[in-house]
Amino acid sequence: MYTTVGGGLSSLNLQIRKARLWPAPQDAPVLTRAFRSWTSLLTSATPTTSRVLCRGTRTWTSSSCGTSKIVRSAGLAAHASGSENTEGEYAGLEHEVVPGVVESIKVITEAKSRRIARYAFEYAVLNHRKTVTCVHKANIMKLTDGLFLAVCGEVAKEFPSIAYNSIIVDNACMQMASKPQQFDVLLTPNLYGNIIDNIGAGLTGGAGFLPGGSIGAAAAVFEQGASAGNVGMSHAGKGEANPVAVMLASAMMLKHLKLPTFALWVEDAVYAVLGAGKVRTPDMGGHASTADFTRAVVNYIETLKATDAERH
Repeated sequence: MYTTVGGGLSSLNLQIRKARLWPAPQDAPVLTRAFRSWTSLLTSATPTTSRVLCRGTRTWTSSSCGTSKIVRSAGLAAHASGSENTEGEYAGLEHEVVPGVVESIKVITEAKSRRIARYAFEYAVLNHRKTVTCVHKANIMKLTDGLFLAVCGEVAKEFPSIAYNSIIVDNACMQMASKPQQFDVLLTPNLYGNIIDNIGAGLTGGAGFLPGGSIGAAAAVFEQGASAGNVGMSHAGKGEANPVAVMLASAMMLKHLKLPTFALWVEDAVYAVLGAGKVRTPDMGGHASTADFTRAVVNYIETLKATDAERH
């Protein structure tokens, strides 16, 4: 969904996250991003993407890159793997003090910080992860990010089986670009998570590969995970967009709906088509259309369905 820059309407995605799909503020959604290692897919047309492609739950190839999951809190609203999506800089509290001077208010609350932190650690436990890393800027924003950091540290004590550390956002961005395999679960306020999400998308092949989901207590929205400033507008109407992110987001939705078999069919089909390397959209260095890639995935799903039927 296109969002105007520097004026106009607020982000439609942000409006959805703040809408009354969630019965109470504490039920507002958390945003999940998932990365996966992949080396065999990439061609000389995209040399910088051959380093790492990570996804949240399992590594498909023998790449030495581990898997990473980003959990970010929207402003405090945790955004990535389970984060409240309405606080921090994304609270949208801006005003003009006097002509030529504007203020933007960053909102961080203990309750929503605790909620996203607990979500991150519970995710780590349930998905057999080893480490949660809190990303912050508490050296400068001592009250807002200081509160977020302090709450994350308190919650970490409730999960002794999960290692915990913290990192300043500046260094986190550099480390994400240079050595992403060191991270496991990243827990951040919203804005930092949005930036790191897109670094991850760039490392993993582009916005077309990264799925995401805003998960609340009563509702959930699944979509392409990397916003990247309205990326992909030049592809509109041409039938050449990479559908992988949307397909993997659909798999995330199926898991959320407790339909794991169907989710695995989608995931396995997507990765099988990518691994074969015969059907590639332009961003992967190929000439296939969105429909071509989709047909290839659907055909593979039909094969998986037939195989499962024979087994039973």
